[in-house]
Amino acid sequence: MAEGKAVITIHEITEAGTGTRVCIDMADSLSPTEGLLIGSTGSGYYHVLSENNETDTYPPRVFRVNTGGIHHYIRETENTVYASEIQGGHSLDVFDGSEWSRKIVGRAKWEHRVLLHVSGFIGKQKVTAVLQQSDSVCLMKESGERAAVIDLKPGDKVQGFADTPGRHLGKQIEEYIEEK
Repeated sequence: MAEGKAVITIHEITEAGTGTRVCIDMADSLSPTEGLLIGSTGSGYYHVLSENNETDTYPPRVFRVNTGGIHHYIRETENTVYASEIQGGHSLDVFDGSEWSRKIVGRAKWEHRVLLHVSGFIGKQKVTAVLQQSDSVCLMKESGERAAVIDLKPGDKVQGFADTPGRHLGKQIEEYIEEK
């Protein structure tokens, strides 16, 4: 599978129970199309958008990306980092669907929330994430529209990023790896 921007076809969304999720608050504003590439495995990532929109339950948080589970990989231009490793003062590569920019992290906030397990496919490669069950957590549909994770249905197509699994300390390595 070629690395880079990809379309993920949603297969299934199930309740995962309560767990710890991480919100990453940047020390700068993010556009509505900017966000982070988030995934449970190194095979691919969902483009999780900034909370730069008003919802029924939340005002806009133009500086925030809700990354979901603390275990997630965050894909940058060359490396990955774990959501659990991010702290204020770090910087991260932010993705807007085509371009990258570097932003300073103001803080990372951990809280217990109800989570959803999101499963999809890039071709035949399974791509998963554990995201907060909230109308403020949005993905970018293939069409360019924002979609709250709670509104996604099997068959929906969202923007993502394909990758080759196999990382050590965030850097790509060649090895046998099977992630489930």
